[in-house]
Amino acid sequence: MLTVEKFKARLRRANHPDWLHVGVDSKDESQLYIIVNGGLANINCGPIELYALEIKKCVQEMITLEELYIKPSEKSLRIGQGRSIYCYALKSNENLTQVELNVRSIYFSSLFIRWQRTNQLTDKDVQEKLGLTAKEFHLFREDELTITQPLINKLAEVTGVSEQFWENRWHQKKRGARGSNESSKTK
Repeated sequence: MLTVEKFKARLRRANHPDWLHVGVDSKDESQLYIIVNGGLANINCGPIELYALEIKKCVQEMITLEELYIKPSEKSLRIGQGRSIYCYALKSNENLTQVELNVRSIYFSSLFIRWQRTNQLTDKDVQEKLGLTAKEFHLFREDELTITQPLINKLAEVTGVSEQFWENRWHQKKRGARGSNESSKTK
């Protein structure tokens, strides 16, 4: 079950595989939606009423306090059945530097998590397929697990994507982290 704390954490991590956003109906400002990553090229959007009442109260408070707001240039997002929404931006994410945004946009695990969702596999299923403990899999999802060659080999085996792809992804992540460290030293 999604708690307010988990909701806020997912809202603040816009480029993480478990991101979520809040939207409002383009024709009915009282109808709020929660938008979540549903896998490769899939976005799931549901009325906020499908979530705990505490989540709706939290969102309404964040809107009132202007922590969530709609950018003037925001374009509507079609969600089907002739409906569209505007997505709220989170004020706290705007204070990040470009380097921090770039590093946050490169989660090594994000493509794997999208693959997992597309194939409708549970965390336990993929954790076992990768040969990781529950703690290691959690660290992997959060980009805090040390990536090793055996893990890259296992990722290639499980997903059917080449080892070279996963190695390139890892090098891309390391370059982004290195740029972030250099930027923080100059501040």
